Amino acid sequence: MHVAAVTEIVNTLIPALEELHGALAAKSKAFEHIIKIGRTHLQVGRTWMVKSVLSAYSTMLGCYSFDSWSRIQRVCATSL
Repeated sequence: MHVAAVTEIVNTLIPALEELHGALAAKSKAFEHIIKIGRTHLQVGRTWMVKSVLSAYSTMLGCYSFDSWSRIQRVCATSL
């Protein structure tokens, strides 16, 4: 892996993902009582809690960023 790519990922991307993860978690708590109306792929009307949607995004980012961080550490250790 290129040193410049690792540097940008470690110094820019990972902190930004962690910040976004925290912001989404905070927003899911702030919008706890708001209901969102939408449609499924079958065009069935459905209601969701905004908290659930934002929490799912936050969880997905949390799993991805922490898993990516451990992979990047392994790659850096083997390539340097």
